[in-house]
Amino acid sequence: MEGNAPVQLARRSTPPKPGTEVPLLAFAPRVGLQLGLRPVLLFFSGGLRLRAEASVDGRSRLRVLGFHLLADHPHLGKVTITRTEPDSAPTSLVDTGGTEAPGVSALVLHCAVDIERSPGSGRPLHLRTSTPLQLVGRARTFPPVSEPFRSQRTVELHQPGESAPIGLLEPFRVNLGGC
Repeated sequence: MEGNAPVQLARRSTPPKPGTEVPLLAFAPRVGLQLGLRPVLLFFSGGLRLRAEASVDGRSRLRVLGFHLLADHPHLGKVTITRTEPDSAPTSLVDTGGTEAPGVSALVLHCAVDIERSPGSGRPLHLRTSTPLQLVGRARTFPPVSEPFRSQRTVELHQPGESAPIGLLEPFRVNLGGC
């Protein structure tokens, strides 16, 4: 595709051409965030942007260029999860598999979690994942619309420069959709 031509989001059986970028919507309806003793459930919506990379061993790869989720909570205000690593990060690849079988896809992302009003103080809280957030699923088509991805484990959240966790992101599901 040349320039700013629109991207066709119909499901394809052929791999995308290298350089093709696709924006996708992302919905995570029940994300447990624990700050202190009581977890809260948040409904996140947002999106991600993928770019097709050159095929390796007959398997298509998609690089994650952007990742952003936003939730509103009556006490915490806006809560955002964003990717913090550069576009060149090798861990941000999605394997769409070969022509015979879908590949197991893993989005492995270092993230920031920003909270508008922290419990207790009401001041903004800026946290980082101590280990990457891993979202695993199967990309059966390109783009991977209606494909669920699930986080595999609880992820600790830290303030930059601190070793003790301030909070936790509990395992959750993210559904992808076309935009």
